[in-house]
Amino acid sequence: MTTTALIIGDLQAGIVDGHPFVADMLPVMEETILPAARAAGILVIFIRTGLRTSGLDAAAGNPLVTALRRAGTLFHEESPETLVHPRIAPLPGEAVVLKRRASAFAGTDLDLLLRAQRIDSIVLT
Repeated sequence: MTTTALIIGDLQAGIVDGHPFVADMLPVMEETILPAARAAGILVIFIRTGLRTSGLDAAAGNPLVTALRRAGTLFHEESPETLVHPRIAPLPGEAVVLKRRASAFAGTDLDLLLRAQRIDSIVLT
């Protein structure tokens, strides 16, 4: 078993479809990187950003969260816009980590997944 994980961050439907410079990365991910990682048995972990629609996950006046909330439903955790883009959808058994801030390494279960699978090397996208 490999000790490497591929972490694919923020390639969620609303971001990819709304920003052409991000969408330009999708074919490389879809046709090259993701298939190669899966074929090599590398653990694939997807990261998506989602905020509670209630707003309870952020202090009033938090500038980052305020800006994300102004984007409409783009970052509401229940919105289809926050799902991993369907062209690179997770396979059964692949992990999807929900983050509520800029970093997936703080306040999520990413560390738990990496430690449980004894991952000692990561590839970030």
